[in-house]
Amino acid sequence: MSAISNESKETIVIPEEPEKISASAARRRRTILVNTLRILLLVVFLGSWELGTRIGFIDPFFWGQPSGILQQIITWIMNGTAQGPLWQQILVTLEEAIIGFVIGVVLGIIFGVVLGRNRFLADVLGPYVKTANAI
Repeated sequence: MSAISNESKETIVIPEEPEKISASAARRRRTILVNTLRILLLVVFLGSWELGTRIGFIDPFFWGQPSGILQQIITWIMNGTAQGPLWQQILVTLEEAIIGFVIGVVLGIIFGVVLGRNRFLADVLGPYVKTANAI
């Protein structure tokens, strides 16, 4: 059977199976519901935190107000910090994290190979394991 009618020259759209349509729609509705509830939970959490610090239920000395934290971040972005521009500090922090990761990977590979090759050293530096045929 042809998908194009000879009389109207229009494409006939054959709907998918009803089970697939309803499953896809249900999945989409669930995704929207989950994301909406996540946003609502965040708003309730931040709102409760802000309200708690304003009425004195939460000590703002230990737990600053979310609005104050946001204002300080905006100030740092616009004016920088006492140590310099915020973007420069972020770049230094990322650089240090990457260097630390590379050092950790290289040392992990070296020590892994050494401990894999030397059974005695692996036993000395490894966790204690009680064996049946211990000396």
